[in-house]
Amino acid sequence: EKFTYVASGRAGAFWLVQLHCFLFCFTVVGLSDVLPVFLATPVHHGGLGFSSSSIGMLQTVVGVTSILVALLLTYRVIDAFGPVGAMRVGLVSIALAPLLLAATPAAAALLPTTAVARAGALLAACSYMLCSVSRNLIYTASLTLSKACASGPPGVVFGINQQACFLGAMLGPIGAGLGYTAFLACLGSATYFFTVLAALGGIAILVHLRLPPWPW
Repeated sequence: EKFTYVASGRAGAFWLVQLHCFLFCFTVVGLSDVLPVFLATPVHHGGLGFSSSSIGMLQTVVGVTSILVALLLTYRVIDAFGPVGAMRVGLVSIALAPLLLAATPAAAALLPTTAVARAGALLAACSYMLCSVSRNLIYTASLTLSKACASGPPGVVFGINQQACFLGAMLGPIGAGLGYTAFLACLGSATYFFTVLAALGGIAILVHLRLPPWPW
């Protein structure tokens, strides 16, 4: 009776989905907001030292590609794996996105100087793409799973889902901005910051494993 808008026996799954959404939005929005700053930060301060025009071009190319991914890939993944499986793919994607950026200094140390900029651009583009893939999958899957938990009209559960996403999206940039600044100031590198973001994605994956198999 306490959760009359959620079907009997599905309250646990419903709140797990909302926790996923909060952790995901915290991570993906925080990463997306910090990534241009990381790209523009000079190399000797732990960034990649890209120019404004290079960052703009990179975001344009990734944006166009993301539209194609949304149109051609998202529904295929959901059809193939179901909403629970699609959410898992999205969570793995957002855990991998910051790991690629954490690997940038190691990749730079192994490559010739002339190839460092291209490698950094490639890793950043892949990170952007993983963020885009995860957004499309998580938002679509979370609405589907929230609706499956509803005991009646899904308006209330949709509202709760959007609030969970909104809260993560509001807190993500605050946490990411403070974390990025602190790691650069204390350690002179953003590697550990991106590793922490990846760990948040890993926590979301562990929480996801508690969801019952689809269909519900």
